[in-house]
Amino acid sequence: FTGCVAAYFPVAQKIPIALAEIMTACGVDFTLLGEQEWCCGFPLLGAGMREEIKGYIDHNLEVIHQKGAKEIVFACPSCFQMWREYYPDTFKTSHATQFLLELVGQNKVPLDELQMTVTYHDPCDLGRGARVFDEPRETIRAIPGITLVELPRNREECQCCGGGGNLEMIDPELTAQISGRKIEEALATGAQAIVTSCQQCVRTMLTYVRRNKISLEVMDIVELVRRALKQN
Repeated sequence: FTGCVAAYFPVAQKIPIALAEIMTACGVDFTLLGEQEWCCGFPLLGAGMREEIKGYIDHNLEVIHQKGAKEIVFACPSCFQMWREYYPDTFKTSHATQFLLELVGQNKVPLDELQMTVTYHDPCDLGRGARVFDEPRETIRAIPGITLVELPRNREECQCCGGGGNLEMIDPELTAQISGRKIEEALATGAQAIVTSCQQCVRTMLTYVRRNKISLEVMDIVELVRRALKQN
């Protein structure tokens, strides 16, 4: 399930592409909904339009049934949370970090050594929302050569990237200030890259880094794993 951010923002489009490439390399039988995928409904909640959600839920469930899928994998924590809390328990649902760790545990991910020091940012919906803290870290540590250093505020205490709740739509300056503090924390760890597991976090932090010409890589964990894949 691609999600709106990864579908419409070019900066984030690399994430589902990387996930598809990883699945292909691991021999996973997967498909996409393509034009049949509708928004998960998460933005409607924020807009107070709960009565509008049912049509989106019914449509997405129907087209996934038609595909014959048994499990839905989300790289977007907000989509993942939406399905966990508001959709019926019809399919197995996994965030990409959970799915990747499962593949790693089955020795299906062909990984090369990647000499990097990275720090990990817990997205709000994945961390405090879905309580997924360990799987991303275990996936990062499974890459040979990677050194993971923690942010001073992490897991439950992790600060938002500045993009949560669509804040940028109403107060872009506040978004930039929050994102700036996050980047300062990351730089203080000595990491070469800040890795997260949310397209919105990538978009927000990458925008700040580029605008301020800061020497820090920003990437999704899916992109990190894709970089470490053995090349045939």
